[in-house]
Amino acid sequence: MWVPESAEQISEFAEENELNETASFDAKAPNALDSTKEMAKDIAAMSTEGGVILYGVGEDEHGNLTVPQPFELKGTKERISNAVQTCIQPPPQVEVIPFPLDEDPSEGFVAVRVPWSPEAPHMVTKNNDSRYYGRNGPRNVRLQAGEVERLFERRERLKKDRQSLLSDFEEKATIEPEDERGKFGYLRLVIQPLINRRGLLESVLNPKDKSETLSAVRALIEETDKSVIFPGPSVSFRKPGKWSRETEGYVVRLNEYGNNAEGESIHRGRDDAWIGYDGSIYFNAGGIAGRGQQGPVLYEVMTAARTAKMVNLAGRMYRKAEYTGPVDMALQITGIEGAASTFLDNPFRLNEIGTDEVSTDVRTKTNEMVENPKDVAKSLLERIFDVSTQGNAEEVFSAENG
Repeated sequence: MWVPESAEQISEFAEENELNETASFDAKAPNALDSTKEMAKDIAAMSTEGGVILYGVGEDEHGNLTVPQPFELKGTKERISNAVQTCIQPPPQVEVIPFPLDEDPSEGFVAVRVPWSPEAPHMVTKNNDSRYYGRNGPRNVRLQAGEVERLFERRERLKKDRQSLLSDFEEKATIEPEDERGKFGYLRLVIQPLINRRGLLESVLNPKDKSETLSAVRALIEETDKSVIFPGPSVSFRKPGKWSRETEGYVVRLNEYGNNAEGESIHRGRDDAWIGYDGSIYFNAGGIAGRGQQGPVLYEVMTAARTAKMVNLAGRMYRKAEYTGPVDMALQITGIEGAASTFLDNPFRLNEIGTDEVSTDVRTKTNEMVENPKDVAKSLLERIFDVSTQGNAEEVFSAENG
C-alpha cells in the first residue's frame, strides 16, 4: 500500500505522470470533498480490500493524474471523519494524513489510508442509499448479492479466529515455569495481525546485515520504555533476557532464571516473549499476583504496565514492517481466585476476585497500539480490574510517574 511521504513527493509524482489509479489507490480533485456521499462511497469501497485515497490531484485533458491541486487543509480531517461516522455503517477505521506545503502550511494534500476491514462490507447510508460498494480495478462498483454474502461470511470467520487465539497459545509457544511461584498470577497475551504474512516481521527480526541482528528490536524496546509510563517499579523490557532463534520461525526471549532450593538453575516464566516472523506475538508474564499478609493480592499496575508495553512494542514492530491493518488480541489471566487489590489504599479486603481465570479479546489497529497503548490495555483488563479495585480501573491507567 503506497502512502505519500510529503507534499513535494505528491507534486513530483503527479507532474511526472507516475500516479495511476488501481484497486488500492484512488486520486481525487479537491472538489470531491464537497460531497459527503461520494466520500462515503469511496471509503466504503476501499475498505473491502484496503488502499489509499489521495485528495488534491486532478486530471489533464488526457485523463492522466498530472495536475497537483493543493487546497485549504483547515476542516478537511473533520469533514472526512464526519462522513465516515455518519454515512457508513459500521464505520470503518481510517487514518487521515495531511501533507502541508512547505511554502504555505495552510494548504496541501490529504491522504486517507483505509486498511482492509474485517467488518466489510460497509453500507453507505447517506440519503437512504443502503448499498455496499467495492473496487473493480480503478473504479468503485456496487457489490452484487453474491459478493456481499462472501464478505459477511469472511466477517464471521474472522470473528471466530479471534476467539480461538488463546486456545492455540499453549500449543504454539508456552513454556511453563519450573517453580510454583511463576504459576501464581499468570498473564498470557496473544497478538496477531489479521493479514498474516509469512515474512511480515522478518526484515525487523532478521535483517540482512547480521551485525545488526535484533538491534532494531532493542531500539523499539527502548522507545516503548520511554513512551509508556507507569508509576513505581513497573516492568521494563530493557532488563537482560536470553534472546534466541532456537524455535523455528520465532525470535524467543526467556527471562527470570533463578535457583531452586537445591541451588539448581530454573526458569520462572517471567516476561517471556515469542515474536514470530509471520507477525504473531506471544507473551507470558508470571508473578502478576502474590501473597499478602491477609491472602493473595493482584498487582494491577504491574499487570497494566506489562500489557500496555507489550501492546506498544508490537505496534512499533508492525509499523516498522509497514503493516497498518487490523490486529487481534486475546488475553488470559489465571491463578487469581481470592485475590484482592494492591492498588487501593484500603486495609480491608472488601472485594476479592471470585474466579481463577478470566479471558478477553479485542480488535484494534496499529496506530492505536503505538499512540494509545494504555487504552488498548484497558480494553483487555478493565473487566477484571473493575472487580479488584471496586470500579476504579480507570485510575490504574491514568496514574503516571511523578
